[in-house]
Amino acid sequence: MVSVTLAPKTPEEKRAIEDAITQELIQRGVKKGIIKSAEEAYVRDIFVTLDLGESTESWEKEFTSTGWQARFSDVKVDDNKIIAFYGVQIQQTTKIVTAVRFKRGKGGTAKTVGMWHLEHLYGKEEQEGISDQVIIYENGEYINIDFYIKETGTAKVILLGKTLEPVGTTVSP
Repeated sequence: MVSVTLAPKTPEEKRAIEDAITQELIQRGVKKGIIKSAEEAYVRDIFVTLDLGESTESWEKEFTSTGWQARFSDVKVDDNKIIAFYGVQIQQTTKIVTAVRFKRGKGGTAKTVGMWHLEHLYGKEEQEGISDQVIIYENGEYINIDFYIKETGTAKVILLGKTLEPVGTTVSP
């Protein structure tokens, strides 16, 4: 049985999860030949322009219809990257986005690999949830992420995650 929970965590718990994800990304990077060792790895937060194909560095997006709507479509992970998603932060009080669906693959052949329900995070002091299911996309794979839109409007939902790349790709050594 697979059970996925998206829940608030203490700063210490969040840091431990991020450290574990960093180690997992480094191990995969070495195995895939992206890096030779941990010293060659640079692990950073996800940026929508660098990693998810957006033209501006903003997590805000306007949705004009309800139901499942594409947020990021057919984004190919660069050959020198691995990307992991582990949580979400909601920066608004209006319940526009109530779920996230992650799919792997291109277009109509993409398969769902994870789903997070978000509605329980609205109204909390800290509108952030960390999943016990980390979703990892390796180099060459296609990312498709859909949001379930309860009502139309502008949503600001940040997907928490990390990107592994060789040192010098984005940040100079």
